[in-house]
Amino acid sequence: MLGELRELYAGTLGYPVEAVTGDADLEADLGIDSLKRAEMLGKVSAHFGLDASVDGGRFLAQSTLAELAELIAAARATGR
Repeated sequence: MLGELRELYAGTLGYPVEAVTGDADLEADLGIDSLKRAEMLGKVSAHFGLDASVDGGRFLAQSTLAELAELIAAARATGR
């Protein structure tokens, strides 16, 4: 799942996949502001088939892709 997230973010941001690591801070290291985070939430939700009722605030609060991957795994496990 982390690999898919890295590819999704790298493609959207125009970075090489190698530059988008699981522990990179989304804001400080990758320059993702709140508007881009909201845009990415839509792409992530669509890519992973997350329910539209998913709590976007929790997703937007994650600071790394590794944390986001854990949250996605949990959401998918509960069918959200």
